[in-house]
Amino acid sequence: MSNSDDQKAISEREDEAFEWLTRLTSGEVTTDQLQGLAEWRARSPANEAAFREAGKLWHTLKPVAETASRQQAPLRQQMSPGARSLSGTMRPGRRAVLGGALAASAAYLVVRPPLGLWPSLSELSSDYRTATGQQRRVMTSGGATIEMNTQTSIDISSTGDGVERIQLIAGEAAIATSSSASRSIVALAGDGTATASNATFNMRRTGASVCVTCVNGTVLVEHRGRPVTLSHGQQVSYAEAGLGPAAEIDPALVTAWQNGILNFHNEPLGRVIAEVNRYWPGRIIVTSADLERRLVTARFKLDRLDDAITQIQLVFRAKVVRLPGGVVVLSA
Repeated sequence: MSNSDDQKAISEREDEAFEWLTRLTSGEVTTDQLQGLAEWRARSPANEAAFREAGKLWHTLKPVAETASRQQAPLRQQMSPGARSLSGTMRPGRRAVLGGALAASAAYLVVRPPLGLWPSLSELSSDYRTATGQQRRVMTSGGATIEMNTQTSIDISSTGDGVERIQLIAGEAAIATSSSASRSIVALAGDGTATASNATFNMRRTGASVCVTCVNGTVLVEHRGRPVTLSHGQQVSYAEAGLGPAAEIDPALVTAWQNGILNFHNEPLGRVIAEVNRYWPGRIIVTSADLERRLVTARFKLDRLDDAITQIQLVFRAKVVRLPGGVVVLSA
């Protein structure tokens, strides 16, 4: 084989590796595809090496995407239909990513990041934001305290009516205000609000679903004109379907994240993994529906989440495959 043939084979292998990784992070990977990837990687050391290098390149798209969103935001309006199909049919090779299409791809990835591997455009443009696994405290000018959990984005504004507005764009925050604060608080999330002047409450937003828990004091929650007043230990949720009923709950379980703890009691593994993924630097994927239904009672420390993978592996005899970019595949 000539040198040109060697280079062509290497280039094709690198493109194929990146296509495998794109498929893996599309959010629609199947068990058969995972098996196909495992077979392709095992076919030769060169394939395995190419896949690892593709993983490193994919990981660098996070900061590139953030930079592209700031510098080339208008590009999103100019993208061709083909460039918008990354999560579905588009299969970008290594050279396309490294070439002139990188900026357009990165700008798109900021708007719709695959598997939530990095923040969306609205999160990136927020006043305050926490990265995966990061927590942060913010003091408002009106005297309120906001404890931001992982992957959380908020905007803060004040008006002349003596009210401070906090918009929860994504994630979770514990908000505390007191009678000595100069302004009352209105927290907006989705199409609802939570109003308090001397209370502590936890607000969590996942897509269109919002959950508000009163830790102490009273909180007025309103959704599409329907109000409910929460007192200590009460929780309510709202979404597209409307405002649910108030329920009694232990606030300590809801706010355990402030102490670096995740508590689960008879929760399906699928739900447990969804929660752990909020803190995991990558993505954990469960490929078995039966495994997802298994019940978990556990207490995980946020600074030792790798122990959670080990515990799941031992308790349920799950198979664990670790891939580049912090991707972990759990199977039965």
